[in-house]
This record gives sequence, structure tokens and C-alpha cells, in this order.
Amino acid sequence: MKNKYHNILELNTIIDMIKHYARLNDTIDYLDNYELLSDIDEIREGLKEVDEASKLIYRYGNFPLYFSCNIFDILEKTNKFGVLTVAEALEVGKFLDSTKNILIYNETLSDNDIEHDYFNKNLNDFVYLKEINQRIHEIMTPYGEINDDASPKLFDIRKSIIVTKKNIQNKLN
Repeated sequence: MKNKYHNILELNTIIDMIKHYARLNDTIDYLDNYELLSDIDEIREGLKEVDEASKLIYRYGNFPLYFSCNIFDILEKTNKFGVLTVAEALEVGKFLDSTKNILIYNETLSDNDIEHDYFNKNLNDFVYLKEINQRIHEIMTPYGEINDDASPKLFDIRKSIIVTKKNIQNKLN
């Protein structure tokens, strides 16, 4: 039955086009395995949510999403006392930047009396961890490099390396 409607409505083509906009592998997996709705109330509710999202995007632009991987996988690693790679720490920073800006986006909608019930409903569990985000940005560049002053010890080590390089260069000249 699913294939019949897929062919008639060309849903496979539409889903493939939508996948190009997906940022997370979980979203692509969801699109690969979605089920057509048959309950008219669920369809109406879904259409209202899509309508609201379309209006918000048209009026205020895309939602500020900067991260590109499933943050829960990274957080699970930290729960097991794992050490994050630089790339993973940057993703956490991007996720926190996204959280901060989504909350600001939400405030803007509220301040302008823009109806956004569905969007707001999805923010119930959002928490912005400002201190962690600030610390990530203090110790790392956006390019994944650790700043010299990330810690006093690192600063001393890098300073020592520079002095040693200069001494070697001077002896070679």
C-alpha cells in the first residue's frame, strides 16, 4: 500500500529532495522510514505545525542550527567518563550556540506577539549552559585549535617551544 501512494504522489522524489536539507543522520533515517498518516486529525495537526514553521521561516528566516551531529551521542560519551575530541567539543559549542540563539529567536517571536505554539512546545526541555559554552569558546578557536592561554601550563609549554625554536634558529644562523 505504501509503494502505491509513493508512486502516485511521487513521495520518494520529494523525500529525496528534503534529505538534502537534513543536517543529522537521524533525520535522514527518519525520512527513510516514515509512515504515512491515515488519521485525519493527525494530518490536520501536522499540517498546522508545518504551516506555522513555514510562516516563521518566511518572516524571520531559518532557525539558527549550527551543529551537524547527534549531540546525544557525544553526551553519552561524557556520561561514560570519556574524553571528547576537539571536534566533539566544538560540536557541543555549536549546539550550545544553537540553543542560545533558538531561545533568542523564541523571545523575538513572543516580543512581537507572533503565534508560535508548536515551536514553543518543542522548547520545553531546552536549557542554555552559558558557562560551559563560554569556556569552550575561551579555550578553542572556531577552527578546532586550542588557544595558547587555554591553561597556564599549556601557555608555558607553547612559550617554551617558541623560545627553543628561536634558540635553535639562532644557532643555525
